[in-house]
Amino acid sequence: MERFGLAAALADTLRNDFRAEFARTCVLFPDALVTLSSLRAAGFRLGLITNGSVRMQSRKLEHLSLVPMFDAVLISDAEGVHKPDPEIFRRALERLGVEAAQACYVGNHPDDDVAGARAAGLKAVWRRDPFLPAPIEADGVIEELADLLV
Repeated sequence: MERFGLAAALADTLRNDFRAEFARTCVLFPDALVTLSSLRAAGFRLGLITNGSVRMQSRKLEHLSLVPMFDAVLISDAEGVHKPDPEIFRRALERLGVEAAQACYVGNHPDDDVAGARAAGLKAVWRRDPFLPAPIEADGVIEELADLLV
């Protein structure tokens, strides 16, 4: 508040507004639903791991209609462990009934997603993010989610 010259009393109002409205402002990548649908149709089991509070992440997933697209959804707050800890990736594998060597994790964060997945023994594909540095190691790099279908 101080940095932007705003009244300290405004902090609670802004925090409450963020919590109430953020989920409704989230949008999917344009190719997300078609890519997820195509992967499911091809027989892949799909999981989602997200860091954050159950309340916030659940509201985002519901707003985006993503829950039915996945066979397992893990929210770090509910799991008591968050990315990049390999344990959350192991839990996802267990719930999906998949061995790490058969799995691939796609994410945009070089440490939380790529390094975390690789530490758990999964292949890791980095979806390029212009606001984040490239991971030190990734098993693949994509520009768009639909690149997974090629």
